[in-house]
Amino acid sequence: MGVRKICGPKGCRASPRCDHPWWFDVMHDGRRWRMLVDDFALMRGATESVRSKQTAERVWEPKFMAELMARPDPRRERKPESTREVTVAEFLDRYYAEYVQAEGLKSIVTIQGQLKALKASLGQLPVVALEKPTDIARFKAEYRKGRTVATVNRALGTLRAAINWGRFQDPPLVATTPFHRFGVNIKVKDEIKRDRRVHRDEEQRLLAACLTMNTAEHTCSGPSLHDRLIGALETCCRQGEMLRIQNRHVDWSLHQIVIPAGNAKDAENGASRSTPRGGSRRS
Repeated sequence: MGVRKICGPKGCRASPRCDHPWWFDVMHDGRRWRMLVDDFALMRGATESVRSKQTAERVWEPKFMAELMARPDPRRERKPESTREVTVAEFLDRYYAEYVQAEGLKSIVTIQGQLKALKASLGQLPVVALEKPTDIARFKAEYRKGRTVATVNRALGTLRAAINWGRFQDPPLVATTPFHRFGVNIKVKDEIKRDRRVHRDEEQRLLAACLTMNTAEHTCSGPSLHDRLIGALETCCRQGEMLRIQNRHVDWSLHQIVIPAGNAKDAENGASRSTPRGGSRRS
């Protein structure tokens, strides 16, 4: 239980002497509750803003705790009407415009697709529904169909980031987060870890099968696939990188293939892959 200042994600050097207002930040019944001290005090007879921490702790904090124990949530009836009517879709649109686009995140296209899926399932609900795990668990079960655990976790991670962003707006759009030990969990350990290693005996069987399956019914096999597999195994190029290789990307004197930034997954220039004559293989 306490009174503190919330100066944003990076904090404030002058805190607690900065100009930011004081907040109630208390634990009650297993949940964390936050509210501006000024909002609480001015609605209950205060004539000016609360600037002193001692006044907030001695005068208003006991009243806040008393109301918190007497009713489900004393903050709801103090919120402006416009805040209560905000839907999840409007909240996510604002998060995308004011944070994702404003910060110029690298994965903006991926985040946009994840937000689209969230709005399709939760968009019509009021934004306060994001404070409880019930509807988010329903989205998690629906979105899981036909998708891997990692894909679901990334969408939930985007929703968690949006909720944390909404909690620090002025006024807060969301009071609490459902992502905690007793709420919605993102189980990273359930994700399947990829293993790119191919043992030598597996490599030989794979190449032999390409030469054996050289009939009309196996039109996608044969010597051409045999050569492509050798290139993939020796250079460790991804499928998209291999399909975009052009003759100008090959350094025949050094036996290397240069992958441009636009074709590489890490979007960095100068990523080179050695050919079979050029040296070591990556695993």
